[in-house]
Amino acid sequence: MNADFTTQTLGGIYHIDEENPEAGLTETVSALGNLDGIAWIDDRLYVSDWITGVLYKIDHGVREPVLTLAPGLADIGSEGRLLFTPMMHQGEVTAWRL
Repeated sequence: MNADFTTQTLGGIYHIDEENPEAGLTETVSALGNLDGIAWIDDRLYVSDWITGVLYKIDHGVREPVLTLAPGLADIGSEGRLLFTPMMHQGEVTAWRL
C-alpha cells in the first residue's frame, strides 16, 4: 500500500465454499478497486472504493457502479435496506434507502 492508500494491484472479491472450505478462496470479482467497506443487502454485495468514492453492487459476480461520491468513502454498513456511507474527509455519514 502506498502513502495515499492506493495499491499497485486493485483489490477483488473472493468467497469460500462453506461446504468445502478446504478448496480455498475463489475469486468472484477481480481488479475492482482500492476497496474499503462491504455490506450485504438483499442477496447482493455492496463494496466501497476509498480512492475513487465509487460504490459498487456485486450481483452474481457482475459489478455495477451504483453511486459515485467523493474520495474517502469508507467502511460502509447496512441495516435492513439502509446503506450507510461514511465520508471520512467530510466527517459525514449518509443513509441511502436501496
